[in-house]
Amino acid sequence: KKIELTRGRARTCAFGTHTSVRDWTAALATSASAGGSYLNYYLRFGRNNTTAAIAQGPHHQWQVCRVAAIARETTVAPYSQVSQHSNMLKGRTLDASTPTRSGVSMMLGRFQIAVVLSLCVQSKADLSFASIFTGGAVLQRNEWVAIWGTADAPGQLVSLSIDGVLQGVTKSKTDNSWHINVPPQETSWHSTLSIESEVSLGQARKFSQSNFTNVKFGEVVLCSGQSNMQMPVQYGSPGGFCAENGTEEVAAAHIYNDKIHLLSLQEPFPRPQPIPWNGTGCSQYNKDPSCVANPIWNDVIGGQNGTVRGFSAVCWYTGKILFNKMNGSVPVGLMVGSVGGSPIEFWLPKASVNNSICGIDNPPCDTRNNLTDSEFFLDFIHPLMPYTIGSVVWDQGERDVSCFPPATNHIARYPCLERQLIRSWRAGFNSTFAYVSVQLPGYIGDCKDNCVPGVYEMRLAQDVGTTADVLTGVTVTYDLSCPFGVKNVQCPFGTVHNLNKVPIATRIATQLAALRNVSAAPVPTTVGPRAVHATASPAIQCPSATLGRNASDIPTHSVTIVFSGGTMPLFTKGTQNCDVCCGDRATTKTSPTVPPVGDFDVSCDGGQSWVNGSVVSVVRSNGGDAVSFCVACPGVSTTTLSNGRDMQEATPTHVRYTANQGFPQCAVYNQEGHPAYPFALPVTQARAMLRSSH
Repeated sequence: KKIELTRGRARTCAFGTHTSVRDWTAALATSASAGGSYLNYYLRFGRNNTTAAIAQGPHHQWQVCRVAAIARETTVAPYSQVSQHSNMLKGRTLDASTPTRSGVSMMLGRFQIAVVLSLCVQSKADLSFASIFTGGAVLQRNEWVAIWGTADAPGQLVSLSIDGVLQGVTKSKTDNSWHINVPPQETSWHSTLSIESEVSLGQARKFSQSNFTNVKFGEVVLCSGQSNMQMPVQYGSPGGFCAENGTEEVAAAHIYNDKIHLLSLQEPFPRPQPIPWNGTGCSQYNKDPSCVANPIWNDVIGGQNGTVRGFSAVCWYTGKILFNKMNGSVPVGLMVGSVGGSPIEFWLPKASVNNSICGIDNPPCDTRNNLTDSEFFLDFIHPLMPYTIGSVVWDQGERDVSCFPPATNHIARYPCLERQLIRSWRAGFNSTFAYVSVQLPGYIGDCKDNCVPGVYEMRLAQDVGTTADVLTGVTVTYDLSCPFGVKNVQCPFGTVHNLNKVPIATRIATQLAALRNVSAAPVPTTVGPRAVHATASPAIQCPSATLGRNASDIPTHSVTIVFSGGTMPLFTKGTQNCDVCCGDRATTKTSPTVPPVGDFDVSCDGGQSWVNGSVVSVVRSNGGDAVSFCVACPGVSTTTLSNGRDMQEATPTHVRYTANQGFPQCAVYNQEGHPAYPFALPVTQARAMLRSSH
């Protein structure tokens, strides 16, 4: 007779021809019986929906375990050594020729038989999902998703369904673990995950089942890095380490309840009270041997005792803004693992720190407190794998600018290490996620002078580490720096810790929305303009006051930089907390007689020394895609011409942006409001420069 195989609510899948229940039983023989394990099926017969159970024993031996009022025309009897047709449903997973939805039905004559991979609850079974799928989990939509857990014994078939639709079948491993990759799912707010497996207790044939409800499919974002990522929305006491406007933010956070969910292996500080924080409750450094990785999701709970208060401010604002950019129609899951003062090497697998690609980490950047490379990767990232994620936000770099002796800095290695982080995390999470790193702001560290060399160089390194990958980006923040100084009212925790996290998170979320293509509205340019080329020409209109020196004694040049990216014309604006800003007296806080220094500087000797340029102005020709400034280059040689006059030569060879001062003052923006990227470029001479010394 014709046999129609179906699974779940679908009505067709695979077809075969069998002439008896004997042959149908044979078709159910699978390789799952190897090693003496059992597989149970419920069979519903005919119009009266009566039931029989067929148990498969070792060596494909089948027998009727329980029959309740079988229809007259149907004969079911014990069979042994059944092996033919065993390819109908075999192995650990299903292929294209086998059913793909829950439930199997068969037409045998005028009676219908439904075979269901159903499992009854057994109190001693250990069938379960991993803890990371509990607490209101958000799973990544539109991607293959890894789901895993534990069975009560090795070698058991485990089936996974979503809202009653079977997604896959696998066999538990020797350590009882199981793992199923689920096909891409659309956005969902209240789904139910169900797993089912047979349970063997001597000769008894029973089933176990486990369900999780309120599982969502949306956008999952993992945030990591140093203290700027770790800084919470609000601290436990006034004046504590936290972002701005924390009180107002936690008071309004309740509107995101059951819309955004939070997860971290590090217990937030302050601890939510009396509401517990689901998860390990591990400390920042996770050194307590009793601290076992047990990630569980948390719902957003506002107020002074809620879950948002101690959560990462950058991560929270990024997730909230991303949620709003999707018009509140897509759930968001936020994961975070961050430790203040940690180098990138602590967040990489060991094989990614020391290899033939990036070299050997010797000497290490940080050996204090008996910490070693890969420490925090093993503590806070690896336990989350292989959970499928859609995006990663990385806010780190300060420590690798200033390592502890005997190391100095790891700027040269940083682009390679950043690429290794992206590759190794993508492999571990089995995800081709979008990645956005946060570029360093302006800061000088806890000292009186500009004693943190390398901040500008690290900005370039952070950019280089992502340029080869179309799913990565860099969020510029030099224009969102603290005021000049070590500590002040605006930045009481040192100038490296900007408290205003909202504009930073806005830029991150805007880039993620574009990289993930998830914004509900058309996304304009999400990044700032990039310098394309630079030229220099003899300066005709460069007043000496703009350079702070006698321009008649030193050759001056007009340097022009052309940009690309975003809508033109460009415009300039003073940075957050700027001092001299863009040189206009309305915003200049120093003496108006002191010529302001711009954020561009020039080398006239191939990069060995640098000279500050004046404040830039936008070149209005060609659509306003360029800026120019004046610079006075010291002469490097003297040439005697035929007329006997000494002529001084000096030509700019290179130009940089955001390198010459710890706190950039005047930023260049496109019309979308995104600042230009820091850069270093060679300078092309527009024409030969000859200037009389008389």
